[in-house]
Amino acid sequence: MPVSDIAFVWNEVLVAVSEFDSRIQVVNVQTGESRKIPSKVDHVLTTVEFVPTTSTVITGDVEGQVRLWDVDAMKSGPLIGSCKRQISSMDVSQFGKIVAVGTFGGQIRAWDIQRQTVMLDKSDSDAIVLSVLFSPDSEVLFVSTSDGLISAINVRSGKSMWQRIGSGADVVDMANVQSRSAILTATASNVIQLLDVDTGDVVESTDTTGAPLRD
Repeated sequence: MPVSDIAFVWNEVLVAVSEFDSRIQVVNVQTGESRKIPSKVDHVLTTVEFVPTTSTVITGDVEGQVRLWDVDAMKSGPLIGSCKRQISSMDVSQFGKIVAVGTFGGQIRAWDIQRQTVMLDKSDSDAIVLSVLFSPDSEVLFVSTSDGLISAINVRSGKSMWQRIGSGADVVDMANVQSRSAILTATASNVIQLLDVDTGDVVESTDTTGAPLRD
């Protein structure tokens, strides 16, 4: 089955979720050994992220559920929360305190992982949330959507700090560049840009060649 998302748990172990599968695949990259963790519910998984400093991962699924899994114990864990539509994107903060997700219906939610309480809940449009990314201090959530917008949202207040139109195509992936106080964005039309984290202004931009970029 085609793999939908992967995440490294430790240097030698990665986890993967696949289309049409409700289980997590755990792979030892050194030995090639592969095992699957059964799910508590029969929901196809769409995203997976590692929770730093733990042996757990978090998944999102087609029914909008967000759940913890214990890779050491090889078992499905508690439900953190849920959204109205399928989970399309996910990120966990740098120290594993908060998880944020976006959905196919434009909903953006963030939870305190330990308390399993909602910290952010926004739904400003019905555009697909393509990518979510925490700032290194976890205070800001950067969001890209299928209507070409990129936004910076204060996680605690829910207020938009800035919003800009992308470079003519949807931003499919983002990453922090801490040495530049910038985020790196990549579009499906092969445009890569550096954006200032405080203003959203373009710092650098370049076109690449080859197949369309995707997360």
